Amino acid sequence: MNSNMPKDPGFDKTLSVLKEGYEFIMNRKDDLNSNIFETRILGEKTICLTGSELAELFYDNTRFRRSDAAPARVEKTLFGEGGVQGLDGDVHKNRKAMFMSLMDHQAMDKIEVLTQKYWHEFFEGEDSDDTVELYEAAKVVFLKVASDWVGISLKGEDIETRARQISDLYESPAALGLQHWKGRKSRADAEDWIHGIVEDVRDGNIKADKNRALYQFAYGAAKLP
Repeated sequence: MNSNMPKDPGFDKTLSVLKEGYEFIMNRKDDLNSNIFETRILGEKTICLTGSELAELFYDNTRFRRSDAAPARVEKTLFGEGGVQGLDGDVHKNRKAMFMSLMDHQAMDKIEVLTQKYWHEFFEGEDSDDTVELYEAAKVVFLKVASDWVGISLKGEDIETRARQISDLYESPAALGLQHWKGRKSRADAEDWIHGIVEDVRDGNIKADKNRALYQFAYGAAKLP
C-alpha cells in the first residue's frame, strides 16, 4: 500500500465504529478527503475503502484471502466457523455458487411476499393503541420470513427464543464480556437446532421441498469439497 495513504488519527477506533456504525467510513472519507484510509479496529491495522472502483479491487480474489481475515470473535458469533465468508479457492466458489443459485428474481419476489404477509400478521395482532418496539418486532417477523423462505417449519418452536438467538449473532461480534459469550452460546444453540433439522431431512423424517434452500443445503452441501 502507498505510504502516503491518509491515516485516521488515534490509537484505536473500535468504539467509534460501535458508535457510528455504517457512517464510520463515510465520515472519515469526508474528513480525510480520500476514498481510502488506514485506521485501527480491534487493535488491528485496517484499510477502509469506499467507492465503486475500490469495491472492484476489494472483490479481486487474487489480492485478498478470506481465511483468518475476520477476528476470531466474529467467527464465533456472526459468521460461524467454516462459513463462506472465511473460505478461499474452489471451496469458496462452490459454496457461494450454491447460495447464488437460490437468489433468482423469483426467490426475491417470494421474500417480498413473505415479508408483507408476516408484517400484516404482526400488526393484525396488535391493538392500535399499543406501542410497538419496531426493532424487537422485526426480529420475530424476519425470522418467520427467513424460515418460511428456506423451508423450515417453526411449528412447536418458541419463536421469540429462536429470534433472540439469531439476533444475538449479529449483536455480539464487537461486544465485550458477557454479551459476547451470550452470542457464542446462541451460535452453538442455533447451529444445534439447524443441524438437527438437516439430519432429519437426510434421514427422511422431514420432507423438504426440492426448490427450497433447506433441501439444497441438506443434500447439496454434503457433496461440496
